[in-house]
Parts: sequence; structure tokens; C-alpha cells
Amino acid sequence: MSRKELPAWVQVLTIALGATAGIWGLWCTVIELIGGTMPLIGIHVHNGSVIDFLLMLFIGAPLLTTIAYRVSMLILLPIVVTPKRSAR
Repeated sequence: MSRKELPAWVQVLTIALGATAGIWGLWCTVIELIGGTMPLIGIHVHNGSVIDFLLMLFIGAPLLTTIAYRVSMLILLPIVVTPKRSAR
């Protein structure tokens, strides 16, 4: 493993967390279009709006996915980089 390459499990886990956030963002985007209560955050949208839908689709969902990916990297990177102590 080269110095700049992360272990495969870190890459898989961060991509999985980013994809999960992307699916959740897409779900919230559909709720913005049709109306209802957004999952996990409980914000209620009375009537759907095309403008809100487009804003969530092109700004909100990609932003949520990027934030989830970066936060998972910030959490997992110190775990990977920390050297293991040898037993004495």
C-alpha cells in the first residue's frame, strides 16, 4: 500500500455513507415535489413546489452527499493513520 492510498474498507465505507446520504437526499427531494413529511428530520411540506424541488435536486442533495462523504472521511482517517502500538 502506497503512502497516499487508503485501505479498501475505508473507501468502501465512505462511499456507502455518501450513497446513503444521496438516497436520503433524493427521498427528501421527492417529498419537496409532492408534499409530506421529510424522513428523519420531520420537516413537513404542505404543498409541493417545483422551485423547491429544483433547488433541493441541484443544490441540497449533492451538498448532503458531499458533507456525508467528507464527515465520514474525517472520522475514519485518524483511525487509519494512527500507528498501531506494539505490545511490550
